[in-house]
Formats: sequence, C-alpha cells, structure tokens
Amino acid sequence: MTEFAGAAVYPQGIKLGVDVGTVRVGVALCDRDEILATPHKTLDRNVKKNSDVRVIASLAGELGAVQVFVGLPRTMKGEEHASARMATDYAELLVAEFVAREWMLPSTWLTSA
Repeated sequence: MTEFAGAAVYPQGIKLGVDVGTVRVGVALCDRDEILATPHKTLDRNVKKNSDVRVIASLAGELGAVQVFVGLPRTMKGEEHASARMATDYAELLVAEFVAREWMLPSTWLTSA
C-alpha cells in the first residue's frame, strides 16, 4: 500500500488554529480525524509579557498537536498589511517558545485559507 505523499507535510493528528488580533487571540482545535475544527478558547493578547503565546504553546504540548496554523490576513486584493505582519511576528514568537521549551516542534504555518 502506498502512503500519501503529503503525509509528512500534513500529518494526521490534532491541529491548532490561531487567529491573532490586537486585543484577543482565538484558538480553534481540529480533531484527530481532521473532520471538524471548533473554537476552543479566546485569550487576551498580552504584547508585553506574551503570556498568551505561552498558553498556546502549553496547549499544543498537552494535546500533542502535530501542527499549528496562524491565520494570515490579506486584503481582498491579496495584499498584506500591518495585521499580516502582526500574525507573522506572532507565529515567530510561537516557534521561539517551542524552541525554548525544547519541545518537538509542531509545524507552524501561516495560512490565508
């Protein structure tokens, strides 16, 4: 039996979706069977202490998440502005938190889909 070629890029398991805002950060979970993503929690965004980043990293570790997706907002013309930069910076903070914890790093993706 041939294994799906995209399995390494898109592994089966729990995935987290992160929607970054200036005031709040939304977190959604996709089940192991990849059938349904549902809202999980809303965190207050803490730019000074980044406590929300630590909460998301802890959640990913507790659940054994295989991937973390950070929403990349674009305009209707497909352009990226300040909110896209904020999402990119946030994804980098998440990656740094995983590295600091010396955890097996789940894939962290920026997505506009």
